Amino acid sequence: MLAAFAEPPPPPGDGAGAGAGAGFYRVAPLLAANRAAIDRCFCKPTVEAVVRALQQETGGAGGWAAGALELLRAGSPTSLKVTLAALRAARSLPLAECLAMDFRLSQAFTADATSDFFEGVRAILVDKDRKPRWLGGSGSWQLAPVSEATVARFLAGGVGAGAGDDAQAAVALPKARELLLLPAPAAPPRL
Repeated sequence: MLAAFAEPPPPPGDGAGAGAGAGFYRVAPLLAANRAAIDRCFCKPTVEAVVRALQQETGGAGGWAAGALELLRAGSPTSLKVTLAALRAARSLPLAECLAMDFRLSQAFTADATSDFFEGVRAILVDKDRKPRWLGGSGSWQLAPVSEATVARFLAGGVGAGAGDDAQAAVALPKARELLLLPAPAAPPRL
């Protein structure tokens, strides 16, 4: 899959290289050159193991690994662990179930007023100190306080105030044929 990132940019004039996607083509050679290191580091079963692999990475990929480690340490330990578990779970799920899981996770992260989500918002948008105090940490970035039970609760949708039986309720997504049967939108009003 990463081989697709190494393809050269499309010829000028077709619009595919313009706009937000243009930065992709600057990153593609870096991805191709470090594919083995990326696979070696990110195939690990836990975030802790990924971090250890990035710390141990040396040679031509060392600069890349240090940058990736810095990005991971800027994020919420809870979010990192839940995201890795969700990605692993999504491997065996149909698209509709993946979307439902993503929706439940978004609700779980925003339902708990003590969660890392709100601490990240505070540190970046409110106080703008860029010094988040992540859940369970002592002011420094730590993965250990985030237990497997916490990750499992997020994936089950049972996190947050009032989470209970309703948190497990199925998310109803429309079927493709239902989308085709939707009434046409009303004509815009004439001005």
